[in-house]
Amino acid sequence: MEQLTVNYLRVTSVNMITGAKSGHPGICLGAMPILYTIYKNANFNPQDPRWINRDRIVLSAGHGSAMLYSMLNLYGFDLDTEQLKNFRKLGSKTPGHPEYGLTDGVDSSTGPLGQGIANAVGMALAEKHLAATFNKPNCEVVNHYTYALCGDGCLMEGVAQEAISLAGKMQLNKLILFFDSNDITIEGNSTLANVENHKQKFESMHWNVLQVDDANNLIALQKALDQAKQSKDKPTVVIVRSHIGFASELQDNAKCHGTPFSQEQVDKIKQTLNYKYDDYVVPQNVQKLVAKQLKAKQKVYDAYTKTLAKFDKKHNDDYVKFNSYLTQRPVDLVSIAKQNSKEWSNPISTRELGGKILNKLYVFNSNMFGGSADVSSSTKQIIQEEGALKHFSAQNPVGKNVYFGIREHAMASILNGIMLHGGLRAFCSTYLAFLNYMSPGVRMASLMSLPVMYVFTHDSIGAGEDGPTHQPTEQLATLRAMPNLNVYRPCNYLEVAQSYQAAANATNPTAIILTRQTISQPKVTAQNIDKGAYVLSKKPNAQVTLVGCGSEVEILLQAQNLLEKSKINANVVSMLCEEEFAKQPVSYQNKIINPNTLVVTMEASSDNMWFKYATNRDCAIRLNEFGASGNYKEVFNHFNFTAQKVVEVVKSNLKKHKK
Repeated sequence: MEQLTVNYLRVTSVNMITGAKSGHPGICLGAMPILYTIYKNANFNPQDPRWINRDRIVLSAGHGSAMLYSMLNLYGFDLDTEQLKNFRKLGSKTPGHPEYGLTDGVDSSTGPLGQGIANAVGMALAEKHLAATFNKPNCEVVNHYTYALCGDGCLMEGVAQEAISLAGKMQLNKLILFFDSNDITIEGNSTLANVENHKQKFESMHWNVLQVDDANNLIALQKALDQAKQSKDKPTVVIVRSHIGFASELQDNAKCHGTPFSQEQVDKIKQTLNYKYDDYVVPQNVQKLVAKQLKAKQKVYDAYTKTLAKFDKKHNDDYVKFNSYLTQRPVDLVSIAKQNSKEWSNPISTRELGGKILNKLYVFNSNMFGGSADVSSSTKQIIQEEGALKHFSAQNPVGKNVYFGIREHAMASILNGIMLHGGLRAFCSTYLAFLNYMSPGVRMASLMSLPVMYVFTHDSIGAGEDGPTHQPTEQLATLRAMPNLNVYRPCNYLEVAQSYQAAANATNPTAIILTRQTISQPKVTAQNIDKGAYVLSKKPNAQVTLVGCGSEVEILLQAQNLLEKSKINANVVSMLCEEEFAKQPVSYQNKIINPNTLVVTMEASSDNMWFKYATNRDCAIRLNEFGASGNYKEVFNHFNFTAQKVVEVVKSNLKKHKK
């Protein structure tokens, strides 16, 4: 019956792909026994697909989505047969690659290879931390496994190697990775680009390594999974030898990776598998087998419900705290910043302010969990816990700060896994110049609407002596071009507080951009600070509007004073978050940036966004080249980011604007 079940899933998957005339049939035929073994053993409830203690299942090889959808349909998730037939069609719940939030039972959006492995590491990391925080003897409210299925391509990606290395260090023993090893990638045999010994490589990174010589051996797969669950101090990889396109005339041929079979080829596959049932009709014996499995899974779910009730009764304070971890609570950090105005309004870098405010946020949200890419001492983004053990480790899994090491790519993608797991609010930090190392993970967080908080410091040529390699001229444009990501670049302590407050209250990711250098703290009120942009300094009958953000705001304030001496009145607008400002009514936008005035913008970046607001191209003061090494004040002067430059631009354009 199990072999029949696997074959039903194989045939259904290739039928979906052939019907769509698009998809990846090879993995569905070769790896289906692996995925079936995972689902057979995993604890989940199709009626409660977000159950916090379910086993997580990540299809890192997301191009095999048809096999996942066939499985979800068979196991009773909200995915009917019509959706299977609508595979890859616009508006269906069966898109080309799995999408989190669209299809019940999909634990992560996958497709970019390697991302799913890092997501799974994040889920296992969250499980280990939450289990250590809340579990009591005979009362475990967090106790599950994280499974992932990957292929040769996933393991070639750097993000996977970074994540695998960290998982071994953190001893994530409840992480089980199945490697569908068929030696095939799109262009041909994997040896065209790869000769490494996977077994030895995993072992060197402190993983258990198990091997199954034949993917079609369901008994061997079951034994390997059972053995993997026995691990106490290491994650486990099960290397499974498989045949891409199994049972087809293109078996072991790269051509079947992403090319749908013809109907004639599908019929031959059925003959080879001795499959004689109607398409999309679940054989009766398969229905009975799956019903039996689901009954066992329901018992586990019911037992957990009783455990939770017991936890409430015996450990009520922890029960209340546990539930608070699972819900988002609004925070008000701006009020706290006002209370600390005497201390925080002195000249200081915004990165230092960010560190102070992060710890104020932690008082409200004790489920904050994250770290940096080896630069927390510089970014200042570290939670100051009491006691000597502050960092998460295998020996101290209750620690809130994670040593990600110099692994920006994996860090971003692991944070996605932490957020996908639920129960924690993930944050990370590094220098803005290194954004490109982690932007694939940021993109996936934006796509999945995961409220990750990214803190990027050393935000401009103000990084100074480190020079152009560390001065991120172009990175703000990259961030602001990302859909569904809010970018905050604050100019003083109230704006820093608003940035962290917005991130904590958000339902999508947020990037907070902070200075390395000390800046004067422009005096502002909190009025309209939450609207993305507001008039920071107002003059009567202003002829000019000066718009900027971050460290450049103080330059604009200096220019405002110089212009006033020339009898030119100018308002200064702080553009804290352009994405938030763009959401405001046009009437508010025109009130803040009066289109009848000459609008001059300034930012030490190459972002074309400023052309939206500046009166003309000459009025958008930008930096469209890389920086230079030197004292940050000298560097700003060298590139003409000065009050005098602003005055020059205003005077040269004001007469033309009046005409």
